[in-house]
Amino acid sequence: SETESEFYKTSLTRSGTENIVNIGDIIRMNDDIGRTNIKASMQMVFSMPLLYQIDNLADPCYDPVGCTGNRLDADFNLICCGFNPIANLNKAIQRCADNDPPTVERLLPTSIASSLAVLSDEELIGGCVLVDLGAGVTNIAIYQDKLLVWAGVLPMGSNLITNDIVEGCSIPRVQAEQLKVNWGNAIPDPTTKEHYLVIEGNKNRKETFISQYNLARIINARVEEIATFVLKYIYEFELLNRLHYGIILTGGGANLNGITDLFKQVTGLDCRKGNSADVIANAKDEQLRKPEYATAIGLVRSGFYSIDIRENMHAEETREYIERYYSDQYQSNPIPRQVAKKANAERVQQKEQAPTPPPPKRNPFSSFAESIKSRLLDSPDDDSTNY
Repeated sequence: SETESEFYKTSLTRSGTENIVNIGDIIRMNDDIGRTNIKASMQMVFSMPLLYQIDNLADPCYDPVGCTGNRLDADFNLICCGFNPIANLNKAIQRCADNDPPTVERLLPTSIASSLAVLSDEELIGGCVLVDLGAGVTNIAIYQDKLLVWAGVLPMGSNLITNDIVEGCSIPRVQAEQLKVNWGNAIPDPTTKEHYLVIEGNKNRKETFISQYNLARIINARVEEIATFVLKYIYEFELLNRLHYGIILTGGGANLNGITDLFKQVTGLDCRKGNSADVIANAKDEQLRKPEYATAIGLVRSGFYSIDIRENMHAEETREYIERYYSDQYQSNPIPRQVAKKANAERVQQKEQAPTPPPPKRNPFSSFAESIKSRLLDSPDDDSTNY
């Protein structure tokens, strides 16, 4: 619930006769924005440039590489998160293996990870809102013209719906969750007023009868509140008439019956349930098609693709620039041969004297990760993953 968008501006003045913007200029601007001072209690986890402007003369452009100019300005959308959630996440990852814990390469917000699994290029260009309905929170990301306009977290999730059922029906939480999953509906149907659901009792509690219509009314109130907050964020950015692909629901809460119809009623926008089948090699696997797996699939896919299509367009140029840059750095500051020889001898000696480590424990998540990876990568004929 501490994730939020922060907007910052940076500029780059270029000198010399060569005034064509190249990928190195973009990388330097990204490095500069990475050193930006943000709120003391927050940490930047993701950044995305919005529009660029060259020499303050032309209209803002989406991709300035190849354009001519001396001064380059850009607006960045920085996704920031509180330090405590990040610290807790790092601790959980470190506990996955005692001897050789995995390293965290980078952090990715849930809404952006899910976007990589369920959104198409057409939806990113035409404008859409991704709503990831989790158990504790709802993650929201708004896209327009291929840009991440805003991302944030609404501190309301599916657990609140279950809590409402517990309070409204006076039943234990476990049974309330079962009612929501098996019989819940976001839109009350008057024809179900006479339909009653039986909650079995035990030696300490009598059986309970609950109207299916009243159950739907309880669910409807909370889901309508969540949809209203989503609409509020859309109004703040004046995008109501520019989101041509409407709302895409994902996460476990998207399985609730009638939820897409209720979002349509509240927001006036088209709404569909997010499906990750387009980016899975074996799209017939019904388990992975479920919306609750969208974030996990998006995280795997983030190692190969970026939500920013410009990064995919210039991936080869970026790789060549970074290799050339680090190669120049190494040649300009070579390691003395004697120092390198001594360091190598010390490493060999330490390795020979080190005790034999015990066999590593099996990572409990390895089988799940390999399963997703095989479905994503093992099909050479699947070209739907090309951004």
